[in-house]
Amino acid sequence: MPLGQNHLINARSGHGADVLGGKVYIVGGRDAFGVLSSLEVMNLGWEAKAPPPDVLQDFRAVSLGDKIYVMGGARLVDGVNQNSNLVYEYDALNDTWTVKDTRMPFFAREFSLIAAYGKIYLIGGRTSATAGGTFTVSNRIFEYDPRSDTWVQKATMGVARFNAGTALYNGRIYIIGGRDNSWAALATVEAFDPVANTIALRANLPQASSNPFACVLDGTLYVFTPFNLRYFKYGDTGSWSQLNADGSFFGELFIVLNDSLYALDFRFQGIVPRYQKFSHHDNMWHYFLTFNFYGNVEAVVDLGNRAYMFTGNSTHTTGLAVYTPPASAWTNKAGMCSFKYGHAAATLNDEIFVVGGVSYWDGTQTSYHNTLEKYNESNDTWERLRGMAHARSGLGLASANGRLYAIGGRNFATALAIVEEYNPATNTWAARTPIPVATTQMAIASHNNLIYIFGGRNAGGNPMSTTRIFNPATNTWAQGANMPIFRFGAGAAVIDGKIYVVGGFTSEGVATNVLHVYNPATNTWDTSRKPLPRPVGFSGVVAANSLYL
Repeated sequence: MPLGQNHLINARSGHGADVLGGKVYIVGGRDAFGVLSSLEVMNLGWEAKAPPPDVLQDFRAVSLGDKIYVMGGARLVDGVNQNSNLVYEYDALNDTWTVKDTRMPFFAREFSLIAAYGKIYLIGGRTSATAGGTFTVSNRIFEYDPRSDTWVQKATMGVARFNAGTALYNGRIYIIGGRDNSWAALATVEAFDPVANTIALRANLPQASSNPFACVLDGTLYVFTPFNLRYFKYGDTGSWSQLNADGSFFGELFIVLNDSLYALDFRFQGIVPRYQKFSHHDNMWHYFLTFNFYGNVEAVVDLGNRAYMFTGNSTHTTGLAVYTPPASAWTNKAGMCSFKYGHAAATLNDEIFVVGGVSYWDGTQTSYHNTLEKYNESNDTWERLRGMAHARSGLGLASANGRLYAIGGRNFATALAIVEEYNPATNTWAARTPIPVATTQMAIASHNNLIYIFGGRNAGGNPMSTTRIFNPATNTWAQGANMPIFRFGAGAAVIDGKIYVVGGFTSEGVATNVLHVYNPATNTWDTSRKPLPRPVGFSGVVAANSLYL
């Protein structure tokens, strides 16, 4: 299924695209005004981590030091939910999980969990002395010391509550809103001093809030409510003011990173296409789009100014992923040495190479390129290397056996069958066996040191459906099963040993939205995949566990 979308800074076609180090690189191409040399980079930002030892539900999590602690709720045992009082410790440095020896003093859900002064405080919630007992709303506060693995009961709140918001402010834990034992929303605010073990009332919220999120931004205490532009600000005089933010807001899960508040929406949709950021300076919610291919986000914890997200389906948590939201999904990088489109791009030895292409000068003169350029990510610079023997555009570029292969393309006259091999160790090119049929504007992918080209146009400009396989080790071509349709200008990428061939054109100006999957192991095509949301051709197609266009 399509996961989401994110927009380039510059609209473009005929560009190069590849993935390197968890980032998508888009280079060159042309827009409505001419040929481009610019490079854009999108940091996917996601990194899978070790999953929790059990399948969990309705738990709470908090970070302390370089660890995350998870407790309460339920866990899945032999396919059945069982209330849990286990305490799990995640070590972010080693990406490992441990179940602590000492369990919680009771079974609990919908409680608040906050770290302060090297300890963890469990506040309120609905608790039961036994796994199968009745859960009642609690007014108790418990302190957990991870170093000694011990629990101590502390002061009691004046109001029993669950789903309260908590924040450490001026040395005290502020306990804000939530619901009481009749499930009525609360406006009550209490301040707990962990050092003195005392608790005192503070001014009520202007309105009751049943599931608030409290945080401190630039030294000021704020309270936010899911799916609501309304929020509360705590003043120096000990009173609250109610404000309404500008923009649109549909967030449910909140997190503070680098003194900025973020919120995730569409929690139960299985994807997170929108990440929202609140600016308390201009009183506005902003958003940017991202990709999430890890499933529903059930909970999120800040650790080291990175968002650790507990993922799974709509009922249970099965995984953990870390995400670092950028200020903007796409960033501009240094442009190529020349303006061009119709070039090809590939990665080799963790470096990005761009070859060939075409430019227009004065709107009429066409110039085909034989140039090879390499991008250095560490200092954001381009290096021009030795060019191909044959200038061309509309070619394919792929890596195999530690070398690059520039295949086919076109020049002033017609489509080409030329194949050239680049050796990065010697910065030299060598001729290899030509394609059996001259081909341009093909889809290309590399898998198991074989190079696959799909479709494209022949010397007569006609679309093809052929699958051709080049073996660099033997310098020979073989024929694979034809694509189900004729097309050119498609894209291809490899996921889990299969090649996804996406979009393209079936005839001049007629784009398609088909997605067909080729299995090299069986030499067969799968035509059952859901098509793209809209027809598209000449797009960059890359894969990093998911497909990106």
